[in-house]
Amino acid sequence: MKLVPEDTDIFVCTDFDEVFEEGWAQVLRDNWQPEDTRCYYTYAWSHNTLGEPQDVFKYDKIHTREYHWIFPVHEVLYPNDLTKPEKALDAGEHIYLHHLQDMNKPRSYYFDLLKIGVEENPTNSHC
Repeated sequence: MKLVPEDTDIFVCTDFDEVFEEGWAQVLRDNWQPEDTRCYYTYAWSHNTLGEPQDVFKYDKIHTREYHWIFPVHEVLYPNDLTKPEKALDAGEHIYLHHLQDMNKPRSYYFDLLKIGVEENPTNSHC
């Protein structure tokens, strides 16, 4: 995030295999308030053979500069200042992100990244 211009207000993080439904940016423009620090929205982690969403939950990779990422894989958004209150916009299904995972992609390298995550944060159960 250090490489992003200082006048950037909102960060939106997606992976290469994730796609927002049309209109998501306008929902942010219309609903984001100056005190908001992050946004929760709907995320479909997988889809059935008909292309219908499965494994759907709230996600929060839209945020202000008041956060940073922890863990080398399966990253988590973490506040820079734990004493500062967070205010989240809940966009519900008005913002919908689909994960279109490539099932042929190897994931064997995840184990090494998970080991690094444990070394960096040995008391955190995430990894």
